Amino acid sequence: MSSPTSWTRTVLIAIALVTGCITNVDVGQSELTNYPERQSVLGSFFGSARTAFADLNTDGYDDLVVWTHGAQAWWGNDGGLEEPPSVYVYYGSAAGLPRTLGPDDADVSLSARDGEWISTIVVQDIDEDGAADLVVHAPITSSGDHNRYPAFPGRYLPEGEGSVYVVSGGTTWTSGTLEAMGHRTATYRTGEDVVLRTPYPHVDLDGVAGAEFLTRSYYESGVADQIFVRSLETGEVRATLSASSPYGTLQPRAIYDYDGDGHDDVVALYGRAEVADEFHPEQWQEFGLAIFLGPIDGDRVEGDENTISTQLVRVPPSVFDHVYGGYVREGDVRVAVGLFTPDDDRLDMLMVSDSGQGYVIKGNDAVADTFPPRAAGVEGTFWTSAGELESVQHVPAASGAPIDRLLLVTTHEVAIVSPRLGGTAEYPRAEPVVHASIDLTDQPAAHWWRYTVGGASFGDIDGDGKLDVALGTGRQPDQEDTRVHVLYGFGG
Repeated sequence: MSSPTSWTRTVLIAIALVTGCITNVDVGQSELTNYPERQSVLGSFFGSARTAFADLNTDGYDDLVVWTHGAQAWWGNDGGLEEPPSVYVYYGSAAGLPRTLGPDDADVSLSARDGEWISTIVVQDIDEDGAADLVVHAPITSSGDHNRYPAFPGRYLPEGEGSVYVVSGGTTWTSGTLEAMGHRTATYRTGEDVVLRTPYPHVDLDGVAGAEFLTRSYYESGVADQIFVRSLETGEVRATLSASSPYGTLQPRAIYDYDGDGHDDVVALYGRAEVADEFHPEQWQEFGLAIFLGPIDGDRVEGDENTISTQLVRVPPSVFDHVYGGYVREGDVRVAVGLFTPDDDRLDMLMVSDSGQGYVIKGNDAVADTFPPRAAGVEGTFWTSAGELESVQHVPAASGAPIDRLLLVTTHEVAIVSPRLGGTAEYPRAEPVVHASIDLTDQPAAHWWRYTVGGASFGDIDGDGKLDVALGTGRQPDQEDTRVHVLYGFGG
């Protein structure tokens, strides 16, 4: 069975980080920044830009994948494209990328089907041939309405269905359609289930050969929330994971081998109340994690045999939404799985909210290690800048390092840190070690959040052994176009 650690190391090739600190970067509007090292700017794109790095053609250089949430004209707030949206691939080389380039300069562009929008892309070696593959989730529900209410007339194609595309790596691709270049699985049929916008790995969850992916049920008041385990090859439902209460929420947060038995497990966030739902967490009476242990070879209800429920907290309703509400915003990249504590070799899960509250769930340990909100002034938070924490991503440990690292994006900073969460005598809990950081506070006030949407991606596009970071930007009220900024040598 594959694990998030091996998956990450397969996708991200030979990244070496060198301690250093970069400050006071004026990110400006949409052009070149005053980053002191080399940089490239890609754009403009229509819709909020997202990025991923992987060596897709196995030439030893990571390649940059760019997509947006833009969609065709009838598709809600991000509508406006005349043609279906595309995935853009820029191949890496020793020369890196030019200083400026646009969508037409991509080495490969692969378009979705008519009516689809590109929600999520995961780069992963699905067929285990040593080359990263491209997995593209392209639903047809409105990109302007990311919630889970039943779709409204005019916001979807009646009786339509979306797709999951798998484009195999290891060769040089040619431009065209995703369907022609890869394998298409029909899924995301209107009214059946909705896409998860967080990039979970695709692994074998049911014990039968072949990878699966997760979707969620449409929201319906008084009906138990459900997670569907679907075959990546066929789209069929292999198992349904259900909440134990018809009021509340059940949302996937991680897929990894929690109990160390060689089978990947599904970790979900739950909230329960007598009358509340996921859109009103201030009414929840209980908040915690539900762990569905693999192999998941049949339907499960939270609380059944082979599930673990861990209540994380009880707080007064008046402060619940402020402190914990950020956990329920599906699509944010606020969970990282890695070796974050030095006392054993079990995988840990780090989960954070936009308020600053954080949890470390140690492998095979149902007791969560709580980190109070930064506003309380209590030691144990794992970032250093002010502002809301937007994303947290796993970075494999440098050679000889005792624990893995984190790539953090806040509303004011991008940083690589060692979180120091162990709390042991040899490696006590303390302020994080900051290996590299970029200060984003010099942005104009109206644009202070433009690099915080969707997190960041990292790789080595020029093969020099140093970390390169790609920052996607979000749409702004006064403009529709966006950019991607590639900063070379982040960390020295």
